[in-house]
Amino acid sequence: TREGTLFSCATVSADPRVCAQTVVGRPSLAIDKTGPEVAQLGADVAYTVTVKNNGSAVAKNVVVTDKVPAGLGGPKEIPYQVGDLAPGQSKTITVPLKAVERGRHCNVAVASSSNAGTVQDDACTLVVKPGLKLVKTGDAEQYINKQAKSKVTASNIGDTDLTGVTVTA
Repeated sequence: TREGTLFSCATVSADPRVCAQTVVGRPSLAIDKTGPEVAQLGADVAYTVTVKNNGSAVAKNVVVTDKVPAGLGGPKEIPYQVGDLAPGQSKTITVPLKAVERGRHCNVAVASSSNAGTVQDDACTLVVKPGLKLVKTGDAEQYINKQAKSKVTASNIGDTDLTGVTVTA
Protein backbone atom coordinates (compact mmCIF):
# COMPACT_ATOMS: atom_id res chain seq x y z
CA THR A 1 0.00 0.00 0.00
CA ARG A 2 3.03 2.36 0.16
CA GLU A 3 6.36 2.96 -1.53
CA GLY A 4 9.71 1.90 -0.08
CA THR A 5 11.71 -1.17 0.67
CA LEU A 6 9.97 -4.24 1.89
CA PHE A 7 11.75 -6.98 3.80
CA SER A 8 10.78 -10.64 3.96
CA CYS A 9 12.49 -13.33 5.99
CA ALA A 10 12.19 -17.14 5.73
CA THR A 11 13.37 -19.82 8.03
CA VAL A 12 14.46 -23.16 6.53
CA SER A 13 14.94 -26.27 8.61
CA ALA A 14 15.92 -29.76 7.49
CA ASP A 15 16.53 -33.12 9.05
CA PRO A 16 20.30 -33.48 8.59
CA ARG A 17 19.97 -37.26 8.06
CA VAL A 18 18.75 -38.89 4.87
CA CYS A 19 18.50 -42.71 4.65
CA ALA A 20 18.40 -45.07 1.71
CA GLN A 21 18.20 -48.83 1.63
CA THR A 22 20.14 -50.90 -0.90
CA VAL A 23 19.68 -54.64 -1.28
CA VAL A 24 22.89 -56.35 -2.31
CA GLY A 25 22.65 -59.77 -3.90
CA ARG A 26 25.09 -62.14 -5.51
CA PRO A 27 24.41 -64.58 -8.35
CA SER A 28 25.95 -68.03 -7.93
CA LEU A 29 26.05 -70.49 -10.82
CA ALA A 30 26.05 -74.26 -10.39
CA ILE A 31 26.29 -76.85 -13.16
CA ASP A 32 25.59 -80.58 -13.31
CA LYS A 33 26.45 -82.78 -16.30
CA THR A 34 25.28 -86.39 -16.62
CA GLY A 35 25.62 -89.05 -19.28
CA PRO A 36 25.99 -92.79 -19.73
CA GLU A 37 28.92 -94.56 -18.09
CA VAL A 38 29.27 -97.03 -20.99
CA ALA A 39 28.28 -96.82 -24.66
CA GLN A 40 28.87 -99.06 -27.66
CA LEU A 41 30.97 -97.82 -30.54
CA GLY A 42 28.74 -96.15 -33.14
CA ALA A 43 25.86 -95.55 -30.71
CA ASP A 44 24.13 -92.23 -30.07
CA VAL A 45 25.12 -90.82 -26.68
CA ALA A 46 23.00 -88.13 -24.99
CA TYR A 47 24.27 -85.93 -22.18
CA THR A 48 22.21 -83.65 -19.94
CA VAL A 49 23.52 -80.34 -18.62
CA THR A 50 21.63 -78.43 -15.92
CA VAL A 51 22.77 -74.92 -15.02
CA LYS A 52 21.21 -73.22 -11.99
CA ASN A 53 21.47 -69.88 -10.22
CA ASN A 54 21.77 -70.66 -6.50
CA GLY A 55 22.41 -67.03 -5.65
CA SER A 56 20.24 -64.12 -4.53
CA ALA A 57 20.57 -61.93 -7.65
CA VAL A 58 20.03 -62.45 -11.39
CA ALA A 59 22.88 -64.18 -13.23
CA LYS A 60 23.25 -62.17 -16.46
CA ASN A 61 24.02 -63.45 -19.96
CA VAL A 62 24.58 -67.11 -19.06
CA VAL A 63 26.22 -69.23 -21.76
CA VAL A 64 26.86 -72.98 -21.54
CA THR A 65 29.66 -74.30 -23.75
CA ASP A 66 29.95 -78.04 -24.29
CA LYS A 67 33.54 -79.12 -25.05
CA VAL A 68 33.18 -82.29 -27.14
CA PRO A 69 36.19 -84.67 -27.13
CA ALA A 70 37.39 -86.46 -30.27
CA GLY A 71 35.95 -89.82 -29.22
CA LEU A 72 32.44 -88.32 -29.14
CA GLY A 73 32.55 -86.50 -32.47
CA GLY A 74 34.83 -83.57 -31.59
CA PRO A 75 37.02 -81.79 -31.01
CA LYS A 76 34.60 -78.92 -31.06
CA GLU A 77 32.77 -76.56 -28.76
CA ILE A 78 29.00 -76.17 -28.86
CA PRO A 79 27.64 -72.95 -27.27
CA TYR A 80 24.12 -72.70 -25.83
CA GLN A 81 22.74 -69.21 -25.07
CA VAL A 82 20.79 -69.52 -21.80
CA GLY A 83 20.26 -65.79 -21.12
CA ASP A 84 19.48 -64.41 -17.66
CA LEU A 85 18.74 -66.78 -14.76
CA ALA A 86 16.75 -65.45 -11.82
CA PRO A 87 17.60 -66.65 -8.29
CA GLY A 88 16.59 -70.32 -7.99
CA GLN A 89 15.96 -70.67 -11.72
CA SER A 90 17.56 -73.47 -13.75
CA LYS A 91 17.83 -74.50 -17.39
CA THR A 92 18.40 -78.05 -18.71
CA ILE A 93 20.09 -78.70 -22.04
CA THR A 94 20.35 -82.02 -23.90
CA VAL A 95 23.57 -82.56 -25.85
CA PRO A 96 23.24 -85.34 -28.47
CA LEU A 97 26.59 -86.88 -29.49
CA LYS A 98 27.88 -90.10 -31.09
CA ALA A 99 30.46 -92.62 -29.81
CA VAL A 100 33.02 -92.64 -32.64
CA GLU A 101 36.19 -93.88 -30.92
CA ARG A 102 36.87 -96.59 -28.35
CA GLY A 103 38.18 -95.59 -24.92
CA ARG A 104 37.23 -93.37 -22.00
CA HIS A 105 36.06 -89.92 -23.06
CA CYS A 106 35.15 -87.07 -20.73
CA ASN A 107 32.71 -84.47 -22.02
CA VAL A 108 33.09 -81.10 -20.25
CA ALA A 109 30.42 -78.39 -19.95
CA VAL A 110 31.31 -74.85 -18.85
CA ALA A 111 28.74 -72.26 -17.74
CA SER A 112 29.77 -68.62 -17.67
CA SER A 113 27.99 -65.37 -16.88
CA SER A 114 28.84 -61.70 -17.16
CA ASN A 115 28.38 -61.26 -13.40
CA ALA A 116 28.60 -64.72 -11.81
CA GLY A 117 31.91 -66.16 -12.98
CA THR A 118 32.46 -69.61 -14.50
CA VAL A 119 31.71 -73.16 -13.35
CA GLN A 120 32.24 -76.53 -15.03
CA ASP A 121 31.39 -80.20 -14.72
CA ASP A 122 32.08 -83.29 -16.78
CA ALA A 123 30.65 -86.72 -17.49
CA CYS A 124 32.87 -89.56 -18.66
CA THR A 125 31.78 -92.42 -20.91
CA LEU A 126 33.66 -95.60 -21.73
CA VAL A 127 33.12 -96.42 -25.42
CA VAL A 128 33.42 -100.15 -26.03
CA LYS A 129 33.18 -102.50 -28.98
CA PRO A 130 31.61 -105.88 -28.37
CA GLY A 131 33.04 -108.78 -30.36
CA LEU A 132 32.34 -112.49 -30.59
CA LYS A 133 34.51 -115.01 -32.48
CA LEU A 134 33.29 -118.51 -33.27
CA VAL A 135 35.67 -121.29 -34.37
CA LYS A 136 34.38 -124.70 -35.37
CA THR A 137 36.82 -127.61 -35.51
CA GLY A 138 36.23 -131.30 -36.11
CA ASP A 139 36.58 -134.21 -38.46
CA ALA A 140 37.67 -133.15 -41.93
CA GLU A 141 35.82 -136.09 -43.47
CA GLN A 142 32.51 -137.45 -42.38
CA TYR A 143 31.00 -140.82 -43.22
CA ILE A 144 27.45 -142.05 -43.47
CA ASN A 145 26.23 -143.79 -40.35
CA LYS A 146 29.19 -142.56 -38.28
CA GLN A 147 28.94 -139.91 -35.62
CA ALA A 148 30.72 -136.70 -36.57
CA LYS A 149 32.83 -134.95 -33.96
CA SER A 150 33.14 -131.20 -33.87
CA LYS A 151 33.90 -128.50 -31.37
CA VAL A 152 32.68 -124.90 -31.37
CA THR A 153 34.73 -122.36 -29.42
CA ALA A 154 33.26 -118.96 -28.63
CA SER A 155 35.67 -116.16 -27.69
CA ASN A 156 35.07 -112.61 -26.58
CA ILE A 157 37.33 -110.49 -28.79
CA GLY A 158 35.74 -107.19 -27.77
CA ASP A 159 36.45 -104.95 -24.82
CA THR A 160 33.25 -105.45 -22.87
CA ASP A 161 31.56 -108.34 -21.11
CA LEU A 162 29.07 -110.29 -23.20
CA THR A 163 25.98 -111.69 -21.54
CA GLY A 164 23.27 -113.99 -22.82
CA VAL A 165 25.45 -115.50 -25.57
CA THR A 166 23.90 -118.60 -27.15
CA VAL A 167 25.69 -120.78 -29.71
CA THR A 168 23.65 -123.24 -31.72
CA ALA A 169 25.49 -125.77 -33.89
